[in-house]
Amino acid sequence: KLELLVLKSSFDHEVREIQISGRTLRLAVLEVKQSEPLARILQAILHIGNYCKHSICVQNCLFRP
Repeated sequence: KLELLVLKSSFDHEVREIQISGRTLRLAVLEVKQSEPLARILQAILHIGNYCKHSICVQNCLFRP
């Protein structure tokens, strides 16, 4: 019974903390999703990766023994 009493007394506080954390996480996700500079950086990284992959494929095809 004592454990239940302790849980009951801290439950509302814990729920509020989780709600605050959830709101913070939602705001952070929204900010990341709407970030134009981040989108441009990720797009540049993708283009660089595709270029490197294509270059490696060309080299492997051209210089096969």
